[in-house]
Amino acid sequence: MSSIDEHVVHDGKGTARTTRCRHCNKVFASRSKGRWCQHMRSCGSLPPQLRHYFSSYEHKRYARKPWNPSATASKSEPPTSPTLSSNTESSPGSPIAGAAGVNDTPSSPIATSAEKPGENSLLRASDATLGSGAATDFLHQSSDDITEVLLIHGPCSFTRNSWTGKNVSKADLLREVRDMAVDEEISLVTHESNHEGEILDWLLNSKESEVIVLCWLGRLSDSPTILRALELINNSVIVVSPIGVNHGTLPSIVVGVMSGFGQQSLSLALAAAKNLNAQR
Repeated sequence: MSSIDEHVVHDGKGTARTTRCRHCNKVFASRSKGRWCQHMRSCGSLPPQLRHYFSSYEHKRYARKPWNPSATASKSEPPTSPTLSSNTESSPGSPIAGAAGVNDTPSSPIATSAEKPGENSLLRASDATLGSGAATDFLHQSSDDITEVLLIHGPCSFTRNSWTGKNVSKADLLREVRDMAVDEEISLVTHESNHEGEILDWLLNSKESEVIVLCWLGRLSDSPTILRALELINNSVIVVSPIGVNHGTLPSIVVGVMSGFGQQSLSLALAAAKNLNAQR
């Protein structure tokens, strides 16, 4: 037992263990021996000769090898390759006469890995659906045959990570919609926001070839800025509401409203977008 441990008392075990001074019963807030020694230097219950001992006491946390600067410098310096001096004349019997420079050695063969390069992570899916034959055929289709859909979930579409009005989680809903898009050979882009300003940017910056599926929980006629944006773009728009909503008068580019069909609303909207693209 070290000298400092002879002057402290440990009570309890584990995280509940406390340490106090054996002489004045002061409980230490820290388990650091340095703090214990600091207390011993000023403890009035400790004899003066012991306090003098703790004034020169130094606790060594762990031993280290002494630092050798010469050894460090020798390791850091790269080995130098021998070179031929241009002023040195070699005798005819010298083994290096007429030979090429020392540095003119053939390069070593490059080692190549036998493993195949990893697949493109953008083409890998988190489930077996995107690895199916339908997904493979979809990736090899021409851009003219692909139906492009911009799916926007508007304000209050999700409540506590569940689709508002229906007993389905947000993650399950997005996964089902993604799987349906692969089965229907649809290129799907999904956005979600509770701010109409962001939705305006998505609508006004949408591609002309995209069919817009707008999920709107409340009355769309109560959002005049959204209606104005729909009037400015030339896309086909399908409005989806999981619960029955009367949206009022809508712009002419709104080709359909799926209201009150629950989860089936999105599958109907994707099928309608597929038909619209085929009629172009």
